[in-house]
Amino acid sequence: MLTRDNVTCTVTVADNTTATPDVSVQFYGGAEEALAQPVVFHYFLTTDATAQVLCTDSTDTSDITIKTNGAILVEDVADVMGVAITEATGLADFTVTVVTTKQAVLNIVLPNGKLVQSDVMTYTA
Repeated sequence: MLTRDNVTCTVTVADNTTATPDVSVQFYGGAEEALAQPVVFHYFLTTDATAQVLCTDSTDTSDITIKTNGAILVEDVADVMGVAITEATGLADFTVTVVTTKQAVLNIVLPNGKLVQSDVMTYTA
């Protein structure tokens, strides 16, 4: 049975040295199988891997958008924090624009409140 306690995800950064790395978020259920249903989740961008310093729009990052899978439902803080939904396959993919010489980490809040983080995305022009 699928519960909020057995939902996990992986966060994969395609190329963290470009200005606009693609980041995929795949949710899994119970037996580590990709979910066959949409998931609503919170996300936020930080400048550190401890998830304690929020990115600042236009200073650290300048945009976060959905690439092809999923949708951003609301941005609580423009280009920094919001709520998104995956496709029916439990997949969402973002494009994050990191400002030159800055870094960002995409943090995903699981339904049970635990965090899953991307690798550090660093753009050095």
